Amino acid sequence: MRQAIQIAVSGVILLVGGLVLGFGGTLNRMIAAFNNGAESAPASPDQVAHGIFSPLLSMVVGIPISLFGLCLVVSGAIAYVVARELHQYETARERV
Repeated sequence: MRQAIQIAVSGVILLVGGLVLGFGGTLNRMIAAFNNGAESAPASPDQVAHGIFSPLLSMVVGIPISLFGLCLVVSGAIAYVVARELHQYETARERV
């Protein structure tokens, strides 16, 4: 049961970390891109494309990390429930 809890906790850390990296990085970089665009005169298409690419890169990295963390949370929860039920079954069997 202890390993199941460790797996679930690791999953939560990855899930939250991936979300912070993905969404937080995107917001931070989008704000920077808009500030850079506002400071300069008319922006060229290359500058706009680079301003959009940079935030999306953090999203592309963050989402798979979050999905992997979600898989760990679900598998850890399932393993915990199965281990608990097995322990209860064995305890009840020993009493008989």
